Amino acid sequence: MLARRTVGLLLGAVLLVGFACGREGGNRTIPHEEAVHTLNGADLFVRVIGTGEPIVVLHGGPGLDQSYFLPQMNGLAETHTLILYDQRASGRSGAAFDSTGISIDLFIKDIDAVRAHYGIDRMNLMGHSWGGFLAMLYAIQHADKLNSLILVSPSPASSAMRNEESQQLAARLAEEDQAERDSIIQSAGFQNGDPAAYEDFFRVFFRSEFYNPERIDELTLTLPDNFIANSRLLQYLARDLAVYDIHNALESVEVPALVVNGESESGLASGRKISEHLPHARHVVLEECGHFPFIEKPAEFFGAVNTFLDSH
Repeated sequence: MLARRTVGLLLGAVLLVGFACGREGGNRTIPHEEAVHTLNGADLFVRVIGTGEPIVVLHGGPGLDQSYFLPQMNGLAETHTLILYDQRASGRSGAAFDSTGISIDLFIKDIDAVRAHYGIDRMNLMGHSWGGFLAMLYAIQHADKLNSLILVSPSPASSAMRNEESQQLAARLAEEDQAERDSIIQSAGFQNGDPAAYEDFFRVFFRSEFYNPERIDELTLTLPDNFIANSRLLQYLARDLAVYDIHNALESVEVPALVVNGESESGLASGRKISEHLPHARHVVLEECGHFPFIEKPAEFFGAVNTFLDSH
């Protein structure tokens, strides 16, 4: 999640014991685990939880990790096996030694390495926020390896819309939130790179992305001690994100797709446009919901995902 707009913010400022098998991945079982696997040259921390058909889940960021999905996403794990991993240079996954190890292309290859590691021929791929953007890029390159694509409050498919959303998000920040944000930035903890100070910063940053801002405390935010060092590496992603527009490329993705947005989030317009460019997409807008539907509207969100997957 650097969240869609967190992309700009982090790059600029610091920057789920059961078994399941893939629909077309043979009969290889996927045991629950929390482990680090060396995949595509990176040490990736992976968590496998739940029972049922697998879904590979991509977290937002860049710079955050899978932990913010929990405990709420345990609800989806009641019907599906969730394969969650920390992206490179995020959470408990390893960082590249230099800037050449950070590129959009490597992030896409990491996704495919996770799919291959668990022996899934065609996977269900879910991405939230920044993870949704990565999922779209993967689908454009590897549609033949997908059963379905699920985009949850995805980051915009063009830099122009990303910039517009960033401006909208800044404009909707309440005056008291602006003051609290500024105070955190000026604090000794923030200046010294204390992860706890950055956690406080993100809670303020994401508050306006909730329909009910008071529910921000339900968002799990746990940043590692090396968060600042990783963020400095992740800023090199800006080289690939300066100017882009993948809307037309999405028209080649001939797989069932579900796009989910909250009615109050700043990314609603871009989510609608993404769904219009995907040939086989359904757009679901959840009422009284913002950027984190698994927190604010879990029953409706999980219901939409289960209905979608059951129909394909």
